Amino acid sequence: MTSASEEKKRKKEKKAILQKKLRSMLIKKDYRFPIDAVDPIDPFEPSSNKPIDEDKLTLEALVDYLEKTYQTCDKLHIHLEAIKKIFDDHPAQNLIKANKSEYFKVLTHFAILSTAKEGWFNLLVTRPARKTKPSLSNNHPSHFSTKQSKKLNDAIIRCFYSRLIEGMTEQDKARYHMLLPDEFLPIRFDRLLLELDEAIQDLFCFVQQKTPGYDDERLLPDTGSDKAIEKTSYILHGIFSQNKKEGYSADTLRAALIKFASINRAINDINAIINLHNEVIDSLPNDIQHLKHIESESEILPALLDIFNQQHTNLPDDLLECSKLVCKMYAITSASYERTDESLKAFSELHMQPCSIAVSAALLCHDFLQRKELSLNIRGETNNNIYVYKTLSDFSKRIVSTDELTIEYLWDRGFPEELFKYLTTRHSISMFGLSDFYPSQLGAKAHLKVKLKKFELQRKAYELLKDMSVNDAFLGISEFYWDLKEIIAKAAHTTAPPASGIIENT
Repeated sequence: MTSASEEKKRKKEKKAILQKKLRSMLIKKDYRFPIDAVDPIDPFEPSSNKPIDEDKLTLEALVDYLEKTYQTCDKLHIHLEAIKKIFDDHPAQNLIKANKSEYFKVLTHFAILSTAKEGWFNLLVTRPARKTKPSLSNNHPSHFSTKQSKKLNDAIIRCFYSRLIEGMTEQDKARYHMLLPDEFLPIRFDRLLLELDEAIQDLFCFVQQKTPGYDDERLLPDTGSDKAIEKTSYILHGIFSQNKKEGYSADTLRAALIKFASINRAINDINAIINLHNEVIDSLPNDIQHLKHIESESEILPALLDIFNQQHTNLPDDLLECSKLVCKMYAITSASYERTDESLKAFSELHMQPCSIAVSAALLCHDFLQRKELSLNIRGETNNNIYVYKTLSDFSKRIVSTDELTIEYLWDRGFPEELFKYLTTRHSISMFGLSDFYPSQLGAKAHLKVKLKKFELQRKAYELLKDMSVNDAFLGISEFYWDLKEIIAKAAHTTAPPASGIIENT
């Protein structure tokens, strides 16, 4: 007879072997759980759309299944708390036990992922429930991750969505088409949130451009921004109120979980970006406002040698190439109001001008000389600091051409998102903070202040989405996005004010 300690050791070893197998399967996107099982899929599994038989809808039956299949059964209360944390104390958590069969399937899902990695749900919750610092590197799965913790985190996010979607009925898949997988992002709803971000940005710019003094170069970039933010916020609340027809209670538990997880990831993005602002401010070189007058690439290096009091040999050979890459990155994060190929090309060309490349080069030169490091905060990893210039330089060598560069391309190939936001945010505030009437640092800080206000606005918009059903959110964002495009396009071609509507009457 084995002793209690030997039995405990045996169970621990068995669980470690299972965890290793689960992690390998997750990374390979092999979701054929339980391991070594044969079809049909057990109804307790989240990937099964067959309801659990009434006589098995007991906690005892669920515990027995989890113990036999995954050697886990004693943490159902922890899994319930994890589900509630994703709902972030929102009344939508009342959906958890509305359908007992679905509830048990979700508990199984959470138990499996907890076996693979304890505390995995922190990837999908936001503060104050979140225990770790939000990080852009944790949010978007990549196919080119090199760090094992990043690979596992990405695999868990993919599995979370995939098995919940797989277990939907065909009717629900048609109803919740916005929750189905996207080509580059985990689900289409993530792309919808990007459209919302873009629309908020366009709306704010549209409102701000009507602010007195907006075009006056003598005034700092944050002049009148408080009123513009207030008006934009008012319009957003009006739009979301008009489109809240069904409300969150119209959704299934699966749909609500998927929606909240994506919203939480988007909120974590915003929180991580806001946390970056001190890094951005601390990395601004002094007095580069005169670079706005650079007209030729041949003027750039001599100007930098003068600014930083350096010899030519002290600067990296690929400085201009890396500078152009940052300009291209910035160009793909922003866009003109009219989304025609012609206008997008013009916008990109505008930000590839010598003066823009010169500003980018000055910022990168400062990083290079200061050996600037940036922390990625990947969950499960330590010592994640990267050298800004070296990481960008290494990545630039792997790109054949920047002509086809997209945000999805960067994410998919593992370019660090913190670094992307750091580079593009800093470039933006530095470019738009240039003036002959005040120092470049002062202008950049004022422009960053505006950016942070817009991020706060985005975060509030995400919170408003939690009160809406998936379909309400889809219709509301889609109408907002396209109506705004049409209104801005009309305004660009007429001096007469638009006629009516909550957006038009700005």
